Amino acid sequence: MLCCCSFTAPAGDEVPNFVQSYSDFRNFLFVFENGVPRQLEQQAVRSYKANGSIVGYANSANDLIAYYKGQKFKLGDMTATTYNVTQSFLFYQRDQLLNVFQNGETTQLTFFLQDMKVSDSLIAFRDLNVDILRVYKDGKVHDLEMTLVGELQEYQVGENTVGSVNNTGFFRAYLDNQVYDLDNVAPESFDPGGNLVAYVDGLYNYLKVFYNKKILVLEQLFPQSYQSGVDVVAYIAADNSFKVFTNGKLLKVESYIPDFYKVRDRSVVFFLIISFN
Repeated sequence: MLCCCSFTAPAGDEVPNFVQSYSDFRNFLFVFENGVPRQLEQQAVRSYKANGSIVGYANSANDLIAYYKGQKFKLGDMTATTYNVTQSFLFYQRDQLLNVFQNGETTQLTFFLQDMKVSDSLIAFRDLNVDILRVYKDGKVHDLEMTLVGELQEYQVGENTVGSVNNTGFFRAYLDNQVYDLDNVAPESFDPGGNLVAYVDGLYNYLKVFYNKKILVLEQLFPQSYQSGVDVVAYIAADNSFKVFTNGKLLKVESYIPDFYKVRDRSVVFFLIISFN
């Protein structure tokens, strides 16, 4: 027998303004916004992507266009360009040039992109010329980590967080435009989420979470696995129990290992296969 359950952390009051997009049999692009459909182009589009309140597309002239709140913004030629859309912004890369479009404005991030990692609300990236880890969020760019000798070891992004380990093993977290020192020993693993960063420390192998500007110990034994979401961390403890940390509280959900679990945003979905002999 299959037993499927879910757990959802309380959400805030924000209600995003979503726009729906679709193309007809002629490949003409339409949007459905505020209860009204609108045709964006009089000719077939080459591609389109939509998320949140933004629609990005390549028109018949091979121009990259962003549609946002009833207006169209021309972002340049699509030659040698890739683009994508998150719930908060549209970002596009042309060779090593990286730009982002958000709230009707375009921000140039770097001319010499080394690598980047993207979540729904931010972009963490590095420049080829200087090994500086930077993050873009809400129209601003912040320097997170500058490595003068050696190289940055690792970084990962969450919903609105970034975790990074520098060349000396210092472990830091970015949240709300601030950088916090979490440990001077590189963690065994870490998983940034929304409003928190979960990690297994490199000294004692404790499962910890950085939440509300505090470091909390969830387990003093190495967890079998863990996943972060928005204000929530789910994990399988060393004793096979399944636990969920949500909004500052730790709950023991099951006494045994689920056959599957997945954390997405504020929700934890898991199921158990129960057999009767």
